Amino acid sequence: MQLHERLKALLKVAGITHAELAEDMGLSTRQITRVVSGVSVPQPDTIAKWCQVLGVDPGVIMADRPSMLDIVLMGISSLTTEERKFILDFIAALDQERGE
Repeated sequence: MQLHERLKALLKVAGITHAELAEDMGLSTRQITRVVSGVSVPQPDTIAKWCQVLGVDPGVIMADRPSMLDIVLMGISSLTTEERKFILDFIAALDQERGE
């Protein structure tokens, strides 16, 4: 997956719209759309903020090789919103239990 595909998949998995992400990041919806469509490449600080908002490590997003994230995103992106939310809530509960 290329960077813009990963970012787009993360939005889908998180159930966040372009408008919601734009508001959280202080950007325009147009800027978000240009990134997820591959028209523009975000600056490193923008990628870091994107990852912060979505709760993902920037190093995972920037990997050149397919990562576990790619595999997970491909697997769960076809699920319903409710199924994705269940999985994300489960992961968050595990993280909280581990003290992260």
